[in-house]
Amino acid sequence: MQLAPQSDDIMQFLESSDIIDFGRVVSCEITKLSHKIAANSKDEIDYVKNAFEYVRDTIAHSADIDGKIVKCPPCQDIFSKS
Repeated sequence: MQLAPQSDDIMQFLESSDIIDFGRVVSCEITKLSHKIAANSKDEIDYVKNAFEYVRDTIAHSADIDGKIVKCPPCQDIFSKS
């Protein structure tokens, strides 16, 4: 089986929507969070580890917790715990 995208237009996959929410406010908040994580990291490797652990330990993915509800937009979880 060969998988193929529904569209060859990459920009279609980079657009913000009701589910994929990366507008200006979201980007600013994620930048603030990344700076906070970086400030608590001793080097680049530690930063990557800390960012990974933040996502792993802070954001409950519906499939991981056998949840029946998928939060939309997903950034609600990120900002509610930062």
